[in-house]
Amino acid sequence: MTIFNTADPRDIPAYSISEAAHYLGVPTSTLRSWFAGQAYAHRGERDAKGVPIKLYPFMRSQPPREQPRTVVIDPRVSFGRPVVAGTGIPTAVLAEQFKAGDSVPVLAKDYGASEEAVWDAMLSF
Repeated sequence: MTIFNTADPRDIPAYSISEAAHYLGVPTSTLRSWFAGQAYAHRGERDAKGVPIKLYPFMRSQPPREQPRTVVIDPRVSFGRPVVAGTGIPTAVLAEQFKAGDSVPVLAKDYGASEEAVWDAMLSF
């Protein structure tokens, strides 16, 4: 035990749910549902203690289990900002380059990602 009355101070939340939702740019109710295990239960990964460690946001209007996992929110990668899964490429970078005039095939080639992942990255931004 430590002064925090837990085995590990990393178990103490750094932010309230409303603060975390603000930083992630998602509604507070959405973040609450992630922790309550509602619709997002199948769109994330949990550690051995059951704590969510990765989230794959909904990108399309398909059923949750059929949606691709091309964009991930992981607090260990890019400070929890959405990135292209498996690459660490921030979705904001792809969206900004697309707005600047780069085409999706060019972005996919430049960053070594699929065109589907680039489109999903822009949808998440």
